[in-house]
Amino acid sequence: MDVALKILLVEDSPTDVLLAQDALDDRRQFDVTVADRLARALDLLAERPFDIVLLDLGLPDSQGLDTLLRLRQGNSPIPVIVMTAHDDEDLAIKAVQEGAQDCLVKSQLQAYFLGSHKHLAHP
Repeated sequence: MDVALKILLVEDSPTDVLLAQDALDDRRQFDVTVADRLARALDLLAERPFDIVLLDLGLPDSQGLDTLLRLRQGNSPIPVIVMTAHDDEDLAIKAVQEGAQDCLVKSQLQAYFLGSHKHLAHP
């Protein structure tokens, strides 16, 4: 029996949360927990393990690549996928250079996870 991939979705937009949850609607494969602030995400990461973090860089308490850097401080090598609203190649390169597993446009979320989610879980 497959174990659900534990995803921490860090997103403050209710619309984008619904879109992400819709993209990850197979409840057997994904266990999604939502945090609408970076501070809440950091608390959740300290409380319990996750397999992957989906991170919006524009949050009420953090903006831009600083959001990724703050998340990476003191945390395990959990894979982080940065989500953006627009295709920005420069931002994607910088995010990967700063430790993100990948960077994708939010509208690409469903296709991304349908093809590669099993390879993202850390041992």
